[in-house]
Amino acid sequence: MNFFIKKKLIKLFNFNQSNKVVPIHSSFKKSLYEGSQNSKQINFLKFVKDKQFKFNDNWITYKTNIMLNIFENHNINPKEILEIGVHEGFSTIFFQYAFKDFHTDVVDIFLNDTRKKFEANINIINLKKINIFQTTSHNFLVNNKKKYDLIFVDGGHGYLDVIFDLFYSFQYLNINGLLLIDDYDWKEQNKDKSVRLATNNFLDIIEDSYEAIHQGQFAAIIKKKNIILNQKL
Repeated sequence: MNFFIKKKLIKLFNFNQSNKVVPIHSSFKKSLYEGSQNSKQINFLKFVKDKQFKFNDNWITYKTNIMLNIFENHNINPKEILEIGVHEGFSTIFFQYAFKDFHTDVVDIFLNDTRKKFEANINIINLKKINIFQTTSHNFLVNNKKKYDLIFVDGGHGYLDVIFDLFYSFQYLNINGLLLIDDYDWKEQNKDKSVRLATNNFLDIIEDSYEAIHQGQFAAIIKKKNIILNQKL
């Protein structure tokens, strides 16, 4: 990564340090979105049951209520969505339910037979406005030319994986676009697998260019201005 942030990252992160409980980033205020039950979530869960999707793993049901509240409070209505890490397609189907008339790009390495499960699920709702990229997020992002209105980052959870995905994703996010960062609440013994630490360092570097709107099981920010990420050292 030939980014101007490289020197700053070296100061922020030291692999030889022991992992401590990483604090919540100071830019996040008390969440306003967890308390109220969104009626759309009840309907969505009924929709999932009725359509008989097959999910071996479901990590985001609780998060969908908060996301729906965020979408409504901030008038989120994306035309282009990028998902980094989709597994069996629960989040893809959720976005399909939450929004109308949009296009999705999904990126995943699809370990084992996960792609078959993903395609079987999205085919139930005949989802056509989607491009599937079976590759690493690194390979996709360094070659990407598109801009997005919503990006959901749920790929590799190593520190370097997360911070790479976040910097590139922020670069490809439109102004007032929404960046969702999954598993912000993860607590790992090894510092090199800290999603929260990577996210906090990312937010330190892009200060004054975003609005922090939620933290919990996932973090959410809205992009307010562009920053240059590819200056040579």
